[in-house]
Amino acid sequence: IRGIKKRLLSFGLLRLFLLPVQLLKGKIHLLSPLWGLIFFPISMLTMALGYLSFISVPFTNTLGWLCNLLVTFLTFFQRIDLPLLFPALDAVGALLYILIYFLSIYFEEGKFRWFRNGVILSGVGLYLVSLVPIPNLLTSEVIFVNVGQGDCILMRDGFFTVMMDTGGVKPFDMAEESLIPFLLKKRIYHIDVLIGSHGDFDHVGAAESLIKKFNVGRYVTEAKDFPLTVGKMSFVNYNIYDMKEDNDKSLVLGTRIGNRSYLLTGDAPIEVEKKIIADHPELRCDILKLGHHGSKTSSCAEFLDCLSPKEAVISCGGKNSYGHPHAEIINRLKQRNIKIRRTDQEGSIVYLGLA
Repeated sequence: IRGIKKRLLSFGLLRLFLLPVQLLKGKIHLLSPLWGLIFFPISMLTMALGYLSFISVPFTNTLGWLCNLLVTFLTFFQRIDLPLLFPALDAVGALLYILIYFLSIYFEEGKFRWFRNGVILSGVGLYLVSLVPIPNLLTSEVIFVNVGQGDCILMRDGFFTVMMDTGGVKPFDMAEESLIPFLLKKRIYHIDVLIGSHGDFDHVGAAESLIKKFNVGRYVTEAKDFPLTVGKMSFVNYNIYDMKEDNDKSLVLGTRIGNRSYLLTGDAPIEVEKKIIADHPELRCDILKLGHHGSKTSSCAEFLDCLSPKEAVISCGGKNSYGHPHAEIINRLKQRNIKIRRTDQEGSIVYLGLA
């Protein structure tokens, strides 16, 4: 193979070799090869002129023009981007891919092509089968997703999925960088309902991006949207009080998934907690998501005594500036022999059951 055909084949093989790198974030950009062809020569020229400018005469105008050209191309490609979402490859998957890649090239000789084709078909077939969420059909799970200082709860029963809150860290896009790769890794390709407990950024800061970049069926944020049923999952909102502050309006949802009952309190303060148990003295739960990330403004003694949870989940960031969870809340839980689970210490916390 010679000439332009050789160059194109070399370029194509290099792109295939680097495919696992693209899949690290679970996304393949179909136009990235074309972007690479345009970006590489311009960026090399820019770097060369930059070094020359550093040691001799500065090419200020030329460098400015080249940088503007790169920005123009990048903006154009972002507008026409054609991304495909896939579960990210783990280390084992990447090694298997590289093995199949080299075997396919090694057995390119004519008499071994049947073996090469078999290797390729087997690899593609195994990967496609791995994309099918067969285990999801048979199981249910509730995951308190580690989003740092914030809340995000993923609830799934079979193929039906609900997410309550998304977290939100301002320096980066939480949805694109964390939530979507996490969902794809779990073989979840659709969220039936996204629930926003209230308007704080650490709860719904990534909601807009998630709705834009993922398959979200419905977004609900108000008490009037409840009771809510998704598949076999039913959600009741206990905070029906007309309060003024944003945290006071936080949804407080009760649900049963698998063989466990959950109460998810958002940032609801003590005043709301006392109103709820006054109106629902029979209320109990197995798993309590503590209000306001374990702050002393929530989780009063009366609330804990009424609910009698077996475990309490605290969703907070490591060494956060708010001091969450507060020591008096931890002591209050320990006095009642309630098992404490924290996303800042365990990462994402998973409760698995049968569908």
